[in-house]
Amino acid sequence: MVVIRPLQRSDNWAIKNFECASREDPTYQRQVQKMVRKQLLEVCGDRSRNLVVQVAVEAGKLCGVVVTERADDVDLVLVAVNRDSRRKGIATSLMTHALSNYATEGASYVSLEVHKQNDGMRRLLGECGDYFPNDLDDEYEVFVTEVGTLLQELSGIALPSEALPEPSLILG
Repeated sequence: MVVIRPLQRSDNWAIKNFECASREDPTYQRQVQKMVRKQLLEVCGDRSRNLVVQVAVEAGKLCGVVVTERADDVDLVLVAVNRDSRRKGIATSLMTHALSNYATEGASYVSLEVHKQNDGMRRLLGECGDYFPNDLDDEYEVFVTEVGTLLQELSGIALPSEALPEPSLILG
């Protein structure tokens, strides 16, 4: 069973196991691990931002993380799932949980930066929004859509029955 809960200080060490599935190159994998860990530690330490960090835990092991920022709309700052936990609905659960909370608060739009080679995230997002060039980094694009539209896309994904916990644990 997967439980989604707020990040705890002790979770920071578990982030080192996160890897990028888009490439098998060990050097690239280490760079991605460092980037994810650094980004998570930076956003958790920046108290000036309105950030929410939540993790997915399965069998006592941290297996995913979502970092969101809310201004007028929602920015998915980071969505990462441990390599061993991919294709089990973890990212879908994390994003659904985060976006459901913001939808009830009246957020209209959600955006996130997506690496051009991140096929997994592109499959997850489907075609429910638009991609725009990222002026700061041409290896990434900015995905934008309405919160409700992305929630509908995520709810339509067929998942293995064991991938999702009871709705009260995820959406409560």
